[in-house]
Amino acid sequence: MKSRGIWSDEFTFAPLLKSCSNLLDVKMGQGVHKEVISVGFESFSSIRIGIVELNSFHCFQGHAPKNVVSWNAMISDLAFNGKGELGVDLLEEMLLKDMKLNDVTFVGVLACCAHAGLVP
Repeated sequence: MKSRGIWSDEFTFAPLLKSCSNLLDVKMGQGVHKEVISVGFESFSSIRIGIVELNSFHCFQGHAPKNVVSWNAMISDLAFNGKGELGVDLLEEMLLKDMKLNDVTFVGVLACCAHAGLVP
């Protein structure tokens, strides 16, 4: 866009970050994030939300200890970002690790199933 003299704004960057998040493309998202900082748009709430969404899965996959709250948050995030099957995979991972499930876990997994078309 820059090469054609078209400058990005908040309404360009927010959907770009959302797309990177939906694709789980952290590397591309980090590039967009750097550009956001360079043009000074990091204070816009829609941009900040996109950055949090982008980094949530990346941070979850890290080595930090996880508890039922972090698992539930990730499962719900995947459900509402079109990655329901990944959310179900996380449930299976929780079960393999003998994690204690709760009501929120089941609601999140049900949302995953519904959004992934696994519930008739």
